[in-house]
Order: sequence, then structure tokens, then C-alpha cells
Amino acid sequence: MHHQGFRRSDHINEPLSGTLPTLKDAAEDRRFRSIFEQAAVGMAYMDGAGNLQHMNQHFCEILGYEREELLQQGFLAITDPDDVRRDVAYLSSTHASSGTAPCVREIRYVRKDGGFVWVNLTISPVYLINDTLDCFVCTIEDISQRKQLEERLLLSEQQATARFHQLEAIFEAISDGLVVYNTEGQIVRANPAGRNVFMLQSHSDLPPSEHPSRHAMIDENGQPLPLEQTPVMRVLRGEELIGSHTVDVRLRESGFEEVQLNVGGAPLRDQEQQIIGAVCV
Repeated sequence: MHHQGFRRSDHINEPLSGTLPTLKDAAEDRRFRSIFEQAAVGMAYMDGAGNLQHMNQHFCEILGYEREELLQQGFLAITDPDDVRRDVAYLSSTHASSGTAPCVREIRYVRKDGGFVWVNLTISPVYLINDTLDCFVCTIEDISQRKQLEERLLLSEQQATARFHQLEAIFEAISDGLVVYNTEGQIVRANPAGRNVFMLQSHSDLPPSEHPSRHAMIDENGQPLPLEQTPVMRVLRGEELIGSHTVDVRLRESGFEEVQLNVGGAPLRDQEQQIIGAVCV
């Protein structure tokens, strides 16, 4: 972009219309300069060789350098070493063919203080009317905060996954039977000991109360327990069968020896303290 200065005509009688294009060009030039300097993102332009020619103040602030420092050491000098090759390849390919599309990607730059800043970089080639490459326009947007949040989220997910696998291992290894029920009283999960008690082959099997032909739950006096009085249904109503409140019952299954059980349990609640299931031991 070349600035065309305004010069007062020496010819008094020269038509005013002869000066209007110059006035318009000067106004447009000031407008574009203002847009460049006041943009909310960092803006700069490089020559065809990739050497920085000018940048706005926001560009300098994102990278932590003074304007003169950036002009002296260049753009690639502050690029993360892993990304330099990609930048050089893009500049070379742009010279090789006209009409190259802009390059948009996330990249790290080395700040003056030695730290890194993540930016969303866009490099756009600028061609003259005859398709000759004139320069490159660069914009950078600081996305460090977003990247930090993404990294924390990823770390949190990894930690949650690790905790899940740890709890899975503990759940499966406990020698007591652990059985998890949904709000309908159906088994949704059981460890090996729990499956062994009820002769369950998979986590999706239903609890004994749903198999009256197979199982019968009997109290200490030998009387069949009504469904609503079974330990799991009591827990699903909000009772906590812990400590001295655990329940002794007998499980009778056709063709098998009767099993004596001591059953404890507690309701599972969501963040609003609504019961979403039960766990019984």
C-alpha cells in the first residue's frame, strides 16, 4: 500500500475535480491504517520472503516484544521449533503457485519472557493484479486461556478415567457380594461375589424379587418376605441398612441349598438428593 500525498495545485483555475481522487485515496489510506492499528487481533504483514515489515500494537503485546525487536529477529525466530518447518513449507508453496489459500492453524510462539503463548494464526498471501505475490498478511488471536482450559479438562478426564478403572478393580475384587439396583429394583451391576449369591450370569439379570419361581426370600422366622419388605425395596424408599440395622434373611432357590444372608444397603442419590438406585452388600 503506497501513500499518495496531497499537493496543492499551482494552477488557480484548475478544476476542483482534478484533486478529488487524491483526496479520496488519502482518506482510504487513513481508514485502512486505522483499521490495522486498532484491530482487536494482532495484525502484521511480511514481505514475500517472510520478513516482518510492520505490525500493530496488539500483535506486539500478544508476543511480549517491542516493535523494533520483532522487526530485527523476524517471525520464524519466535516460532515454536516444531512449527517452523510447516511455516517455511507454506511460504515456499505460495511462491510456487498463485492463488494459494490462507493458512489457518493453532500454533505456539515463544514470548520475550521465555514463556509460550498459544495463538490462532491466519496467514493470507496478497497478490497484485498480475497475480504476482506482493506480501503476506498475518493475524493472531491469543487463545492461551482456552488451551489451558482444554488441557485441564483433558487432565480431569484422564484422572476420572483412572479413578473409574481403580474403582472397577476394587469393586470386582471385594470378597463380599456387592449389588447395584436401579429405581425399579432391577440389578444393573454386581461383582463376582454378588453374582455368585444369586446365581446370576450377567449384570442385566433381575433381582430375586422378579424371579418368584426361582428364588424365595425368607425372614428369620421362616416366613416369606413381601416384596415391599425386601432389603432392596426398603433401601429404595430411603432407609439405610448399615451397622446394627443390617437385615438377616435366607435365600431359598429351587434345587439349591438355602443360603443365609446378612444384607446391608444404602440409597444412591444424585446431586439433588433424589434416589436414583441402591447398593446392597
